[in-house]
Amino acid sequence: MPSTFSDHGSVGNARIPAHFAARDEGLLRADTVEKLTSLHKLTGSPEYLPRRLHFKTRSSDRSIARMIFQFSKVIFAAWSFSTVSAHCGHSPSARSYIFGMCNGYEDELMIKIRQSLILPTQLGFLSFEAQVTGASLVDDDISLRGIAFAPKLPAGMITSTCTAVLLQVRQGKELQSLRLHAELATEAVASACIGEYLDAQEWSDGESLVVIGTEDSQALDIRYPGMGFADILSVDFGPQSMTLKIDRLPSSPAASFHFIVAENPDPEPVELSAWFAVDQSHKELLRLT
Repeated sequence: MPSTFSDHGSVGNARIPAHFAARDEGLLRADTVEKLTSLHKLTGSPEYLPRRLHFKTRSSDRSIARMIFQFSKVIFAAWSFSTVSAHCGHSPSARSYIFGMCNGYEDELMIKIRQSLILPTQLGFLSFEAQVTGASLVDDDISLRGIAFAPKLPAGMITSTCTAVLLQVRQGKELQSLRLHAELATEAVASACIGEYLDAQEWSDGESLVVIGTEDSQALDIRYPGMGFADILSVDFGPQSMTLKIDRLPSSPAASFHFIVAENPDPEPVELSAWFAVDQSHKELLRLT
């Protein structure tokens, strides 16, 4: 992508497009600058900004009775596992059951559902893999799909292709963890191009441009208030990948997340078109389904 970015609109190697830096009379949102600065301090990478998910942990005193109960639960789970194995072998379901009990999920079977899809791009195949873990999930509880659509763009802007990749979980399912991983088969190295409520990366070989974007933690905090998204970094950045990582999503209305993939020639006919294309409302994307 052509590099017409304002000097005051960048921290480390994470670039803010000039139009964004110029918002609010040339002032960046304080939390955006803080996010960029913290990312740079965490990694110091000259190539890209990998972002790591951090959770605060709390310690609590446990009584002797509680410790005995936990120990007895492990013993019972081990006995149950050996009994089940004697009848049906060391199946993944049996292992999921024992591990679930030892981690405090009594009487619930922790199931991991995987789904994947592949999108062709001008730079190589772009693969997506969703991993969703929760109590008693079945395949039909999870939906991963790619939907081509026309993004809402400022006047004159255009993209050659634009695809929304939507991950949806059936209503009422309590999740232990969720991962949505995108990886581009290319030798090009990504450059971060994040914005307000947007985590995004771009790849270019000098002729073709691919941009991938998703909601950042602040945007997720608005959609899921009280879940602590505002205090974490929900996306990991890699040189050829992006990963959305979420833990502990309670039972709620149908959970859903997305990536948007936009392509254009490089240089673009109208600069920043692909970047604007990946910055779409999640609510608008759900209307595509």
